[in-house]
Amino acid sequence: MKQKRFDTWKRIRSIGKGRFIFDTICIFYCIVSITTTLVDLWPDGKFLNYGNFLTKVIIFFVFGYIVALIAWNNNEKEFKKASTIENIPV
Repeated sequence: MKQKRFDTWKRIRSIGKGRFIFDTICIFYCIVSITTTLVDLWPDGKFLNYGNFLTKVIIFFVFGYIVALIAWNNNEKEFKKASTIENIPV
């Protein structure tokens, strides 16, 4: 892990696991679900199909939670490995 990435992860790590997962889900995956739903529905002449929209939001929310959890665990593993190798206090 390079120093810049190490410092960035140290800053992100300080906000906590729950906040990281929440931010990742809300900022990225919910925006993606809203955007894909609107793009899918726009050409059909339908303004909004709430069942389709809600289904996509739930799917993206669950998928986002899993991806955020995996990202947290992978970054945490690299961070601890790098801090052990370089004798940097965690």
